[in-house]
Amino acid sequence: MPEKHNAERREQYTKAVEQLGNVSAPVRMGGVYTLVSLVDEWLREENIEYNERIAEGQIIINNLCAYIRSPFALASHYDELTQDSPTAEGLYKNREQEFYIDKATLKSEADIRLNIIKEIRRRLQGPDENTPGAWSDFEYDFSGSTFFYPVDLTNSYYQKPVNFSGSTYQDWVDFSNSIYQGRADFNDSTYRNWADSRGSIYQGRADFNSSTYQNVVYFSDSTYRGEVCFNKSTYQDFVYFDRSIYQNWADFYDSTY
Repeated sequence: MPEKHNAERREQYTKAVEQLGNVSAPVRMGGVYTLVSLVDEWLREENIEYNERIAEGQIIINNLCAYIRSPFALASHYDELTQDSPTAEGLYKNREQEFYIDKATLKSEADIRLNIIKEIRRRLQGPDENTPGAWSDFEYDFSGSTFFYPVDLTNSYYQKPVNFSGSTYQDWVDFSNSIYQGRADFNDSTYRNWADSRGSIYQGRADFNSSTYQNVVYFSDSTYRGEVCFNKSTYQDFVYFDRSIYQNWADFYDSTY
């Protein structure tokens, strides 16, 4: 019976991945929820070793992360499509109908990606403060993503490496009060709205170097137990590093404030 259930899960996985490529947003959303449920099912499977459960779940996590990383053409028009109506000098001048169609399409795609982030965040939180969640033992690779929607990953607990390097955040992003047991990579990123990483603990190396912050950013009240790099970054608004603890070397050189 366990073998049958495992085969059924893999078949469901294959169909759900196919759904992620469907032209219909509701179908893609359905694929996301199926994949999330499958990870939970694998983790509850008591007939296989824990490492195997993690390996099966990691395959699905990789697909969810790949979806977040995948480019979406309309995101390049984020500034205009988040307005209530076409701007006089914008791409959609005299193309009002197309504007509202594209605006709805961008929102539908943002909702799918927001739900992926929401489901991951829920499972990165343990039952008590500063404890791991059900999905804390997976690796997450969001490198090179364009986040054209708010990102809320507050109070998250990562036991493995997490990679957000090379990303662009069009809207606000909140990583505050999180714990990183492995390497945390946020380098070479652009933040167009406010960013909050305050109150976090980094047990391993943390990289924030070569990044641009176009709005206010908070790193306050954090603890860095491994090396941390903030060098070669540009801060165009206020930046806060106050009340933080550095137990290893910290690199701030060649930055612009």
